[in-house]
Amino acid sequence: MSTEGLIGIIYSRLNMKNKPKTLENFIGTYVSSLAFTSSLGHEVVNFIRKVNEDKQWDLFKYRIKRITPVKATEEAGLEEIIKYRHYADPSWGGKLFHWYVLLGKLHGIQHYVEILKGNLYHLIDSSIFIFDKNCSYTYVLNLDNLTLEIYVRRFGTSYGCDNRFAKEVGAIKGVFPFEKISPNIFPKSII
Repeated sequence: MSTEGLIGIIYSRLNMKNKPKTLENFIGTYVSSLAFTSSLGHEVVNFIRKVNEDKQWDLFKYRIKRITPVKATEEAGLEEIIKYRHYADPSWGGKLFHWYVLLGKLHGIQHYVEILKGNLYHLIDSSIFIFDKNCSYTYVLNLDNLTLEIYVRRFGTSYGCDNRFAKEVGAIKGVFPFEKISPNIFPKSII
């Protein structure tokens, strides 16, 4: 069974133009399957714990604010094709110059790992997917207040709380400070 989701970043220093107010300073990357807390959720938690351990949040923020958002079917330039060709996955069925093919081998948290390493300066912005009824799990790294926000929507039902996405998504399940993230963060109620 495929469970779609989103990994996103909220950061006031992101240069995100021409977006609805709810999505200002937010960039999200679509995850086509395995977005459950038991898989993608643990990848996100492990990433946060590693960045905490290595004290690299300032470096990550610096690199994130330099990201250029792109659309999945937008065409990459020759320079980007050469730079990112090792991430390409032709099995996606598109042309190599489409961003979703060019970055096709990057799944889940791998985009953010590569950004932190300084290897990736473009990110497919699928943030609008947070409003899609098929977006079951969303993990948002809020770099302004260093928290992880987790949203869960199952079978068309949302779980509500007051938050920037609550009116449209209504699905927040928790806000966790990065410094307190542990491997057993996910209560059984959201797994």
